[in-house]
Amino acid sequence: MACPTCDHTMQSIGHAEGRSHYWCPRCGTLRSTAEGGFDTDEAPKLVERCRKYRDELKAARSPYDLQAYLELYWNRIGIAEAINKPEDRK
Repeated sequence: MACPTCDHTMQSIGHAEGRSHYWCPRCGTLRSTAEGGFDTDEAPKLVERCRKYRDELKAARSPYDLQAYLELYWNRIGIAEAINKPEDRK
């Protein structure tokens, strides 16, 4: 099953009371699936904060090389991969 946050493969972590529980090792999202098909997803707060930081970084265009370095570092350490689906990674 694909993670709704980053599209990585989720791992099963257990079954209880008619629900299956999954965890994404890349971003930490948890998914709980009922037998009737109702899913609940919970992305880590850090994902939300990183997305806000990314948006602010993109909006704050600077003439300095620091801007470019931070964007490259953001991608190199895997934050972009962990908080976005492939079609949203830039």
